[in-house]
Amino acid sequence: MRKNVSIVFMLSALGAIVFINIFISPTSPCYFPLLFGILPIFAISIILQIFGGHGQSDLFWGKTKEARRILETGLTGRATVQSLGHYGRFLSIRTNRQPELKLGLTIQPEGASSYDLLLPLIIPEFAIPRFQPGTVFYVKIDRSNPGAIVYDGS
Repeated sequence: MRKNVSIVFMLSALGAIVFINIFISPTSPCYFPLLFGILPIFAISIILQIFGGHGQSDLFWGKTKEARRILETGLTGRATVQSLGHYGRFLSIRTNRQPELKLGLTIQPEGASSYDLLLPLIIPEFAIPRFQPGTVFYVKIDRSNPGAIVYDGS
């Protein structure tokens, strides 16, 4: 979600900069305040695009502190892939325009009942064959939030 908001801000700021340069004279007293009021928004949006995380995807792949905590203290479970499909968008500079995919899973925690989960994930192209419907893999599940799972490749 943060990425989409960042893209909207970036495109809006870029459009405003173009508009200001085309329709407002540089000699106008409002030119510089408008231009330099919008440039920081544009800069912040670019920074978020390059360095911002990808939320659920970073958690799933174990790239966050929370993911490391879940790997250490979480419940062990098995995930069975039920579906894999396109989410319909491509994300940011950081992901090299890799597609965000919808991964439908059935999660079976040890000693508990199973539940279904639909995750929007950035899955590298080379890893897509490992997540075809019917594939089973191990995950660690957050004890306090069963929707937070981390891929356990060990």
